[in-house]
Amino acid sequence: MPEVSISIGGRQFEVSCQEGEEDYLHAAAKMLDDEAQVLSDQVGRMPEARMLLMAGLLLADKTASVEDKIKEARAELAERDAELASLRNVVVEPERIEVPVIPQSVTDSLAEMAARAEALASEIEDKARDKNSRRGPVTQPRAIAFGATAAWWLWVGGSALAQAMPVTATYICERGVEVAVSYTTPEQGEATAVLYVENRMVTLVRTRAASGARYAWPSDGSGYVWWTKGDAATLFWHDAAADEDITLYAACQAR
Repeated sequence: MPEVSISIGGRQFEVSCQEGEEDYLHAAAKMLDDEAQVLSDQVGRMPEARMLLMAGLLLADKTASVEDKIKEARAELAERDAELASLRNVVVEPERIEVPVIPQSVTDSLAEMAARAEALASEIEDKARDKNSRRGPVTQPRAIAFGATAAWWLWVGGSALAQAMPVTATYICERGVEVAVSYTTPEQGEATAVLYVENRMVTLVRTRAASGARYAWPSDGSGYVWWTKGDAATLFWHDAAADEDITLYAACQAR
């Protein structure tokens, strides 16, 4: 059994240890010597037995403090392990997202509308070729028919609630001006009139009128006004500042 010489508090001691434990013995002696040096600096020289006792108590106090911290760390680690285990056992239900599907009836209605618009556009084009010599702005019949239908569909939101189909009419106004209008009267929502005038597609909403049907811009500002009475109609420009309707095209007659 090897003999190891260690120094504690300035005193030399011979200690026996197991083979291979010399390094551990020197490390332990170093810890005890550090505490003995603290006592020596604070109290001064004291008997050997008392010095070893006090140094051992100081070292034991530090060891107890470290063990308390280890217990706290282990308890916190156990708590975290329990939380992790509970999270692993949680079953997360996937969120259900419902994607709306366009009913087949709506798709069929769209196809039917497209076919009617195509037929109407062809009819208007044929009639427009015979009147190229008339004065007034040049209209675009096919664009009118398709544009009016598209504007109507966007206005009602493309839902199955809009059961009414648009009714398109062509008016001949003064100076030979041609105005194509598409009327809709849905079961839910507001009646509208979509017309092509002055190279613009205009959507108007039906408002209250003493007689006939009055369609105006859906706001309190200036805008177009389309007023029909039977087969006759007049196009106005409403000046909001002056609060008056200025006639643009009069004596419009549906054909």
